[in-house]
Amino acid sequence: MHEATPHDEAMQRGAAALAKDKKGMFKFNPGKQQKTFPDYNPYTISKCNTCTRKLELADTIQPNQLCQACVIIRSMVQKEAATALTNEDRNAIRMAANEWANRHLPEITLPNGQKAKRLVIDNDGNQLIVSKRFFSETFAKNVRHGRLAETMDLSTKVGVWLPSATLTGVEEGRHHACNFLVYEATYNGISIQCKVKDQAEKMVYTMKII
Repeated sequence: MHEATPHDEAMQRGAAALAKDKKGMFKFNPGKQQKTFPDYNPYTISKCNTCTRKLELADTIQPNQLCQACVIIRSMVQKEAATALTNEDRNAIRMAANEWANRHLPEITLPNGQKAKRLVIDNDGNQLIVSKRFFSETFAKNVRHGRLAETMDLSTKVGVWLPSATLTGVEEGRHHACNFLVYEATYNGISIQCKVKDQAEKMVYTMKII
């Protein structure tokens, strides 16, 4: 049984051990910050820190420099084109999409003082809000779709195609307390349909390839 190290000495040893932790891997609180890793860590690249999330970044940097969330989703798009995805593949896509949202959605302070991850997109003067739930709902609605990986890849580019999307109608919210505004867009020749909650806060709910 060893004697307890004096507090001051223990703190000095800890500071010395973390002195070279330049990426802050062990200097942040995952519970408070609601992140698995700090913004810049060995699993991503430094450019992700300054991404404005107009969402062009992942399309302009070299494939070998992409953060792991982008790498996983894109690799699944390629696999999906050649063969059926397994349950393990789908789970990897879900986790990667969640990690992508955690990393790239801007953090804002709500009127009640709480922090939230939200991307506000202007569509013809309307403020459409993308939250983390958009990614989880899109995954859930498309989990058995033959183009799941491609759909989730497009979901990470929502800041590119949604600003120019066209409002095509209103859908009754049969199992919801609100109706949905239906938008359609085209990105790289792919037709996309997106649903937005018709409420004071226009929350982007889900999307699919049509």
